[in-house]
This record gives sequence, C-alpha cells and structure tokens, in this order.
Amino acid sequence: MIAPTPDAMGSAVAGGRAFFGGGWTGGPGLALQASDRVDIFNAGPIVMNYCGPAVPNSSGASATIRAETGPPGPVLLLVAENLPQNQLGIFLAGQTQGMLQPPLSNGVVCLAGNIGRFNEPQQVGQSGAQGRFELDVDLSNIPVNPPTAVVPGDTWHFQAWFRDLDPGPTSNFTDGVSVTLF
Repeated sequence: MIAPTPDAMGSAVAGGRAFFGGGWTGGPGLALQASDRVDIFNAGPIVMNYCGPAVPNSSGASATIRAETGPPGPVLLLVAENLPQNQLGIFLAGQTQGMLQPPLSNGVVCLAGNIGRFNEPQQVGQSGAQGRFELDVDLSNIPVNPPTAVVPGDTWHFQAWFRDLDPGPTSNFTDGVSVTLF
C-alpha cells in the first residue's frame, strides 16, 4: 500500500502515477477520491522537491537538485543544476527535513539531525562550464554517523552544498529532494 505524502500543492508521484489533492484520474472512466485507498504493485520511488526555490547564486539562478531512479535494481542518481560555473560541491543526506541559514553562507540548509556528507574524493562534484554535477548514490552506504543502508520504505532527503562567489567567496545550497524507495 502506498500513501504518497503530498507536497504543498497536494500532489505526489508514486509508481509512475500522479496523485492530486482532490482526486486522481488514471485514465478514461477512472476517477478516485482522495479518501480512496489504492494498491499499486511494483511501485517505484516517491520523489518530491521541497525547501525551494533556493537562494539565487552568483549565476543569477536558484540551484536545483533532482533525483533519478530506475532499473536495474535500486539505483539513485542525484543531479545538482543551475550552479555557478567551475565550482566544487558535495551532496548531503539525512532522514529529517530542516531549515537553517548557516553563518557565512548565502543559502539555506534543508536538512536537520544526523546529516551525512558525500565528501570522499570520488564523490566531490565540480560544476564545470555547464553548472552541474551528479553522483550515483551507493544505497548500501549513506554517509551518516554511523553509515547506513537504505531500507525499503525509508525516506531520505538530499541537498547539494557548493562554493559560490557572491560577491566574495561563500557557499550556497540547492533546494532539497525527498526520496522514498520501495
């Protein structure tokens, strides 16, 4: 049984089907009310952005994060985009959403509690000329303390933290993305 947690607009995506606050239309002649219970077999992940838009960075854009999943097996790709060019960054992970503006940073941390950093040398991203970096996440080793494997049904929250020059050296953050894997 999947009960997607709706975003601020009352929308969620589960198993490739969209759910909207007042009801769901799955095709011609199919209409469900929000109070109906729906079983979806072989459901995919639930992925929702939150804590956005991010504070604009020196590129003039708000940096974004997205999560992509897909076969074969449990695969999670994180992508940070709309970043300033040629800057370093890392992805952060945790199981609790938050909202904190750290000193000496232009952005907002959208995580709280036990926050892990993907900061091994091979995990550090460089935004390059296109202003983006990505990471294939090892779901058996999320770098919180202690390192943790994702369990089906867990919800994890991710965000990217990157260097910025706005106007001097500082840092900034993307919005956040929540991922529930089944």
